[in-house]
This record gives sequence, C-alpha cells and structure tokens, in this order.
Amino acid sequence: MRRQAAHAIRSEADRRKLAGDQRTAADKSCQHRNNNADVVHYDRALAVGWPITDGVVEDAARHFTDRFDITGSRWSVPGAEALAILRAVISNGDLDSYWNYHCAPGTYTPLPPN
Repeated sequence: MRRQAAHAIRSEADRRKLAGDQRTAADKSCQHRNNNADVVHYDRALAVGWPITDGVVEDAARHFTDRFDITGSRWSVPGAEALAILRAVISNGDLDSYWNYHCAPGTYTPLPPN
C-alpha cells in the first residue's frame, strides 16, 4: 500500500509536470514512504483513526508555525488563525491574488475583538 501511494504521488507529479521545489517535495515524500515501508503501517493507523503524516509534512508544519513560538508573544485564537492563513497564502505564492480579493469592495471582514 505504501509503495502504491509513492507511485501514485510520482505519477501525479509527472502528470502535473511539477518542477523545482514542488517536485523535490513530492520526491522526498515518496522516498520517505519507500524507506519506511516496512516499519510504518498506515493501514493500521487509519483503521484506528490516527492522522497520517510524514517527515516532509512535519518539516513544513514546523516551518509554518515557527512564528508562533517567539519568546514573549501571545496569540488570541483569531489572531493566530489570521497569521496562519497569511503564512499559507505567502507560502503558496498567492499573496497578490489574496490581497486583491481581500481589498475588493464587499470582501473586507474585520477580526473579532480579543
């Protein structure tokens, strides 16, 4: 099953003609799955409702959330959610289109007060 997943990821990456960092991330994920196929039992984890992730996803999550861990900082839930959304938009390269949408008439939604 794990090797099938890696094959499916590579096939999809080929179909989408991924290159650069995107292709590297897909290939690293496949390599992780293949290297750990004998010790990682995704089928068992899924059967008991555990979430599935791998080292590539964990690295991305750590990079994504590092700004929340600044000494002395305090975050409200709405503020943390706003920062998480903004970091995702920037990481995906969608800041310009997000900002244009956000600034368009009728789309502004202020954060609730803390």
